[in-house]
Amino acid sequence: MKIFQRSNKLIDKAVGQSTIEFIMIIPVIIVLVLAASQAGYTIYRKNVLQQASREGARIISTTNDNSMAIKVIRNICGIEGKNTSISIDPERASDRKIGDMVTISLMDCPGGLFNIIEKISGKKAVISAGSSMRMECY
Repeated sequence: MKIFQRSNKLIDKAVGQSTIEFIMIIPVIIVLVLAASQAGYTIYRKNVLQQASREGARIISTTNDNSMAIKVIRNICGIEGKNTSISIDPERASDRKIGDMVTISLMDCPGGLFNIIEKISGKKAVISAGSSMRMECY
């Protein structure tokens, strides 16, 4: 009987140790999962900004209408794009002629984990995208 009692105590200690190890490692695993998901979301936002800049450049090159391009860019960026800065070069429609290049540049802050990094480092994380197209109409 004493042999069984000793082995139970050893098993209880091993179970307790593995529980403590699990409790200590779970925050590290959670941080790694969150960092990986933040990286994926940042890549997604970069792709959305790139698509929006292409569409904006296409609209300006075919219609020469800044307001329509900005509306479409905001629509593509969705609710996350409310802080997206939009730059159109040349800015005024009257400065563009057929054959000239029009460039759309977008900048956005990714948020999430990057807000924490910004507070620690003092540097702001920015996602940017741009597209250029040749004017096809006035």
